[in-house]
Amino acid sequence: MIDKLSTDEREELLRLLQLETNVPKFVHIPLATHKDEAVRCPHCSSGDIYGHGAYKGRRRYRCKSCQKSFNDFTGTAVSGIKKAEKFEEYLNLMVESLTIR
Repeated sequence: MIDKLSTDEREELLRLLQLETNVPKFVHIPLATHKDEAVRCPHCSSGDIYGHGAYKGRRRYRCKSCQKSFNDFTGTAVSGIKKAEKFEEYLNLMVESLTIR
């Protein structure tokens, strides 16, 4: 199929393929604290925390030092985003210059 392309078409195809390989792919964005890492308070960095229930399926914590509560997303790029589960997909679409809708 490629051998049927003209020289100009081949050059254009090569250019497009090179552009595509230079586009960074967000394969995985860590949204939450890894299980093997100790959870720390995003406000005061204290490790003295305890479980404080759950909200919308996400574990909440409270810091014994500063008394502030937080979840795994607090202080991250997805903190406060209504559709955090779609954030990674949205980033990939934006990088590829596609619309979100």
